[in-house]
Amino acid sequence: MTLDLLLPGLAWPADNVGDVTRDLDLPALGWLLSRATLSPRATTAFEEVAAGLFGLEQAPVARIGGLADGLDTRQGHWLRADPVFLRPERDALVLADSGIMHIEQREADALVAALNRFFVGDGLVFHAPAPDRWYVERPSPFGASFTRLESVIGDNIDRHLPRGDEAMQWHRWLNEVQMLLFAEPVNAERESAGEPVINSVWFWGEGDWPSVTPASRYRQVLADAPLLRGLASLSGAESGSAPFAFAGLPAGAMDGDTLVLIDRLEGAAQYRDAWGWREALQALERDWFAPLAAALRAGRPGHLRILVPGPRGFSATLTPAARWQCWKRPRTLARLL
Repeated sequence: MTLDLLLPGLAWPADNVGDVTRDLDLPALGWLLSRATLSPRATTAFEEVAAGLFGLEQAPVARIGGLADGLDTRQGHWLRADPVFLRPERDALVLADSGIMHIEQREADALVAALNRFFVGDGLVFHAPAPDRWYVERPSPFGASFTRLESVIGDNIDRHLPRGDEAMQWHRWLNEVQMLLFAEPVNAERESAGEPVINSVWFWGEGDWPSVTPASRYRQVLADAPLLRGLASLSGAESGSAPFAFAGLPAGAMDGDTLVLIDRLEGAAQYRDAWGWREALQALERDWFAPLAAALRAGRPGHLRILVPGPRGFSATLTPAARWQCWKRPRTLARLL
């Protein structure tokens, strides 16, 4: 039995990892890393790592995630069109995603309805199955390529605008989206309440259905991310919500191959929020790493893999023999990264 933990954000993405991790007391994580076989990841993006776990080179995020969100994405062409806040900074527009916003479903529905009224003649149809996850479908191919949302967070959007034969059309549509959303009553209400306005969307996640059916050795996939839930469904694996702590793993999770997504570090890492990242990491030490180390000392699970996407990503594999390697000294994240 193998327990795979997918941990986006565990690898702090900046060069100051030594300062950020200074004085962090993480004995259980240090024990796990010291007894693991470590290797860098050939792919760094979360979406690529997720696809690889199901035997795919890449996964069409909008199609597979949209399917998990209840949309019929097998026809037409699909993109994510996620709500974002663009903050003016000198000569740049810097993007922040929904991680810094609280969006109600009624707000999403009102803004998507306005977008659909405006773009009805362009063949674009927007959907908001969740407040912070929007999609757009089009009957014809997009004629452009797009940058994944995570790569744009905190950066000037000009470096990441659509590219390709129809790029200028998509640039115009983005400008029209921004002008439309600026004037919507929902945003006036949000501004009055001190909330960041939803003043644009970010198009990304294109791709056709994979030529092969996703395959999985997992019996269970425990994740809230729609991409993983969609991949689990297509591969025939059971799926459910990720537990908050190791103690919340469902009965039987330790008796078969299981994948768990733990994303509590991801937002703080994306925004370089060192304080928030440290607090979340200490919580994971208590909720996950300490009970995992105790379980491994007791002989369960049989194998453990910690999979970390990102530019400094890595995988750490522990076998049943790990508990006997008492001569190994704990390994810190700063030394590893």
